[in-house]
Amino acid sequence: MIASIAVVIGIASPHGLTGALEMGGWFLAGSAWTLFLCVFLWRTSPRRIAQRRLVILTSRLEDMATLLIKLDCAPDDPHAWARFDTIHRRGIRTSIERARQAAAYAGPQSAFLKEGVDAASRTFSALISLGRYRRRTSAPMDAFAPRPLLPAVAHLLRALADELDKGKADYATVAEEAAMLSAMIGTRDDAPARAVAFTVAAIAGFCRQRQASAIDHMENEPVRVYLHIDLHAWRNALRVATAASIAYVIGVGFNIALPHWGVIAALLVTQPMAANTWLRIVERACGSLIGGAFAALLIAQLNAPWSQAIAIVVLATAVIACRLVNYGLFVVFLTPMFMLLSDFIKPAEGLIFARIVNELLGACIGAAASVLLWPVSNRDALASALSDAIAANMAFAAAVLKQSAGDSGELDRMQREAGLASTRLEVARERLLFEGRTGGRRMDRVWDAAVALRGVCGASAVLEILCRGTTSMEQETRADEYGKLAVSLQQRLLGNDSGTMPAFAGHPDDDLSHAVRRLVETVNLLTP
Repeated sequence: MIASIAVVIGIASPHGLTGALEMGGWFLAGSAWTLFLCVFLWRTSPRRIAQRRLVILTSRLEDMATLLIKLDCAPDDPHAWARFDTIHRRGIRTSIERARQAAAYAGPQSAFLKEGVDAASRTFSALISLGRYRRRTSAPMDAFAPRPLLPAVAHLLRALADELDKGKADYATVAEEAAMLSAMIGTRDDAPARAVAFTVAAIAGFCRQRQASAIDHMENEPVRVYLHIDLHAWRNALRVATAASIAYVIGVGFNIALPHWGVIAALLVTQPMAANTWLRIVERACGSLIGGAFAALLIAQLNAPWSQAIAIVVLATAVIACRLVNYGLFVVFLTPMFMLLSDFIKPAEGLIFARIVNELLGACIGAAASVLLWPVSNRDALASALSDAIAANMAFAAAVLKQSAGDSGELDRMQREAGLASTRLEVARERLLFEGRTGGRRMDRVWDAAVALRGVCGASAVLEILCRGTTSMEQETRADEYGKLAVSLQQRLLGNDSGTMPAFAGHPDDDLSHAVRRLVETVNLLTP
């Protein structure tokens, strides 16, 4: 993207050979200075970034535990539970994957950080099971216990986040907190106590392993390099190039001031999916409106070159700080920075008007390109996401029923895949809604299916903790039937199976059975 913008600026400012070499030299000098600053003067450690992601993940788990405490006291709000089971769980699952991705590039501490993410993932599973348990019981989780466990879990997570945020963490302190919480559990053997014990074991194991291992001797797994470029990536590249070329031709043909701004706008708003393009247009329009007003105020007040230079540096700092926070907020500071920079280099009249015209031009061309040039069928993506989510969640349920003692790594992986598949389903639905394709009641039924799938995953997590290390022939038979049911549900979504879904009357009347029946009901309502 940076290279594309540099090319656009170069084309918009034609020079002879000497001028082109001079401009290229300035770009090269700026790049060299940036590398020198980032590598030698102000180095950002990938390990620190990954550790920060782990801190954020642990803090969000603490927030989840705090929310569970509130829901434990007031459990009669179905909308609050629906948000907990979908939006909240989706956010934490995303944080887990971001932390896992950052850990892969963390150098010698990669293995340690991955262990931390695994411990957080198991804690997430325990909190899911606690929420699922509370929804199906009338009494509070610690109604008959002398000391409540859930506040202690939140406190343990806060202690872990605080230690991870330090330069040199004292994991012995966290291990002591975990030991105290384990002592609080004592001889309790109910569902909440088992879930909390599962959390304690994950965090305490991570801390003990961290204390016993030296950072310098940890092996780092090589990062896989994928050289294959997907067909969709090639299509999107051609789509963006076409949009940028059209924006430039129109800008030059109609003699629009600063036409490269319109080309840059088209580059930035054109996305692979139309829903993302509309969102980017809205964020960029709002950010440009606020930033343009701010830029007009600065240009009117700052007359001296040194004052403009200081303002540009301050705005550049804000731009970098907001880059990963929110695109609209990022544009709020980016707009006045570029306009001040343009006015600083080459003062001109009508910068605000030129910005508005070019933004409108780029937004219109980007939206048209996303809709007309090789559009992605989100309805096909929704059907595929629903089918994949059914397969992943039912596979996790079957694996829990077949679990064997000590085999936690495979279950963690399958639960992760189930959570990601449910997240992709919810995102695909929201994209269609954002495009204005409500589809009558179908979108509501897809939402019901997403909630039912989260219920299957949550009930499986409860069963994993309550029946950990135990299996039987009945459970294995039930797991095989769930596998067949998943295939039948997928075929029914495609309209290839008109038979009656099995009732599985011989299965235990537990939470997982209720969740699976609810899933079957929602899929029946979605049948073409």
